[in-house]
Amino acid sequence: MRHPPDQLIWHYDREGKFSVRNAYRVAQHFLGSSTKTTASASNTSTDSILWWTLWKANIPAKVKVFWWPVCLNILPTHDNLAQKKVPINGGCVHYGLMLETTLHVLRDCPFLPAAASLARL
Repeated sequence: MRHPPDQLIWHYDREGKFSVRNAYRVAQHFLGSSTKTTASASNTSTDSILWWTLWKANIPAKVKVFWWPVCLNILPTHDNLAQKKVPINGGCVHYGLMLETTLHVLRDCPFLPAAASLARL
């Protein structure tokens, strides 16, 4: 008697198929509602519109993937690393007195024009 070949199934889905979206929902269920507000950036209708616009935009995937952590403020800036208790000075690498936040790295750092001109070489 032959048995059918083994098959991987995800029993949290009706069709048995794994998806990151479904895994996220399962994780939220098991972790409880206390983490829902901190784990998800899409808590409001404005956030939902932002994510929908970002993911549906006709731009390269690498650009979408870059802006996702920017919008969540989870880029590994010195400020974010210091908040996670990484032993690092929270200041800017180039201008130590300024706090190195995501906004500083992407817009406010005085080193940006020099870095942009170096990138064009």
